Order: sequence, then structure tokens, then C-alpha cells
Amino acid sequence: MNHKIEIPELYLVHIAACGKMGSGELMNIMKHWAYNECKRLGLKDKVDAARKDNISQLRERLKNTIGNKNMSKIDEALRDATGWIKNQNNKIG
Repeated sequence: MNHKIEIPELYLVHIAACGKMGSGELMNIMKHWAYNECKRLGLKDKVDAARKDNISQLRERLKNTIGNKNMSKIDEALRDATGWIKNQNNKIG
């Protein structure tokens, strides 16, 4: 039996970008479903923009909590890790 529901575009994009509707496996399933549905409906750019905005907000809250100096240390560690991963991929490929 199939059921049909209507979800406002704003909510669908939010679920696809942030996945904030619970925790655990169901949340991940809904997030992936919503993302695929957004792609199918031509809303991928909106999801990408919402994801970018969400990451910016998270970074700002984290910076306000731990301070600029510690945020810089995290950014540096991420750059180092990214460089290491790229280096490993180049060795494999």
C-alpha cells in the first residue's frame, strides 16, 4: 500500500540539508530520501545553499564557544587531515 503526503518545500529542503528531525537511523534515511527528492524536483541548489548556511552557523556558534584561537587550531588540523587524505588518494590512484 502506498501513501502520499505533501511536505512544504521549505521543510523538505531543511530535512535534506540538516536532517533535524530525530536521531539515529531513521533520521539518516529521511535525510537521504529528502535529498534525493529535492534533486528529483530540481531543488539541489537550494539544499546546497541551506547546507552551506547551516555549516556557517555551526562554525560561528563553535567559534563563540571555544574562541578564535582554538577554532584556528581546528581549522589547521582539518587542513592537515585533508592534505593527508589527498596524498593517500594520489598514492592509490
